[in-house]
Amino acid sequence: MLSLEYSRGTRQSTGYNLTFFKPVSNELTRRLTVRGFKSSAEYLLSSFRETGRGAVVDYMFPGPLGLQTFSWEGIWREIDCLTRTASFPVREQCGHSLKSSVKHIFARDTRDEEFYPSRGYLFKLVQEFAGYTGGDVKFVKGEAEIQLNQRLFSDIVFSCHLQGGLMKSMSGDSVRINDRFF
Repeated sequence: MLSLEYSRGTRQSTGYNLTFFKPVSNELTRRLTVRGFKSSAEYLLSSFRETGRGAVVDYMFPGPLGLQTFSWEGIWREIDCLTRTASFPVREQCGHSLKSSVKHIFARDTRDEEFYPSRGYLFKLVQEFAGYTGGDVKFVKGEAEIQLNQRLFSDIVFSCHLQGGLMKSMSGDSVRINDRFF
């Protein structure tokens, strides 16, 4: 299946994706996806704009405890200052960078609906290794997310969502602003 998406934000944020995915078997949970994209987003509070052009190849399959995804991502990124009053640490990181990373995602999802669930939970772990397959950005990043949902009454649902992560630069330099958690 081939899909083309275009999005435009309220200010200067834009993006487009060209995605091809092929189910590897009769079930949609086992598939190969190839995606090319361009995105541009402004981070007003940090006074920078990021433009990224890249490609992603991933393979998703069901495991014994949940869905597993292995992916490679290559992105050519450019950071521009939005104002002349941008802080010096932001100005230092302006320019081009090339990120090549491999990623593993484990997800166990028992929710009855992806949006507005009334019962079930989501547990997700993401590990990303950048710089081992090329590029000038090198880091290790781990993220965890858990969401619990329980219906209390007919239209009242208790929901709790926690998310966090750790990151370490592997090059000795500080982690670039566009790779950090926001």
